[in-house]
Amino acid sequence: MLKGIKTQMDKLGWSVVDLHNETDIDIAVLQDILDGRVKPSYNDVMLIVIAFTKQYPSDEHWDIYHSIMVSPMLRGGK
Repeated sequence: MLKGIKTQMDKLGWSVVDLHNETDIDIAVLQDILDGRVKPSYNDVMLIVIAFTKQYPSDEHWDIYHSIMVSPMLRGGK
C-alpha cells in the first residue's frame, strides 16, 4: 500500500504538504503513515486514493485503486 501511495506521489511530484492539501489529513499523521510508523485507517487510504484519482482521467482510476488497495492485499499486505 505504501509503495503505491509513494509511487503516485512521485508521479504527481507531490510532497506530504500537497497530499495534506488534497486530503485534509494532518501532515504529521501523513508523515507517520508514509514512514510506516502508523497504519492508515481505511478512510485515510480512501481519501488518498480519491485525491490521486482526481488528477487523472476516469479510465486510469481503477489502476490507481488497484495499485494501492487491491494489489497489496493479494501480496499479503506488502
